[in-house]
Amino acid sequence: AGFHALFGWGRQVWRPGGHVAVPRARAWLWAYVWMQFADTAQALRQGYDWTSLVHHLASGLGFAADAFFGTDRTAALSIMALAGEAVAPFYQAYGLLKSAGLGSSRLATRCIQGVIFCTLFARLPLAAFLGTVACRDTSCLGGGGGERGRVRTTWSKRS
Repeated sequence: AGFHALFGWGRQVWRPGGHVAVPRARAWLWAYVWMQFADTAQALRQGYDWTSLVHHLASGLGFAADAFFGTDRTAALSIMALAGEAVAPFYQAYGLLKSAGLGSSRLATRCIQGVIFCTLFARLPLAAFLGTVACRDTSCLGGGGGERGRVRTTWSKRS
């Protein structure tokens, strides 16, 4: 859903006030929120450090806010961000191998390569694109207004 939203709706997302919606976006966001709470419970049970706990709690609460308070555009942008979670299976597989004493195995090396690949070709491009859209929409790049178009931006002309 996230990659489809990026490539299928990229121009609409880029245009300030452009309408974009992902079918069942809020349902996907709530599913992710519940997954984050499950991951937080696992992190507590296994004694992970505080950074893991903060990551899972902040992710869960942030996406819950997007699902509850956000517009359709916000929900669609959040789904696009979730495409970066393609890296999760590689992290989880590496964690399982490491806990089984196979952290230096050939398969573990492939898992790390999967993490790097997904980071370079999914997470970084998504973060760059969505970060720029967020800055433009919230005026940190001298613009503002985003989907409401309240403030004239240097990115586009307001009608």
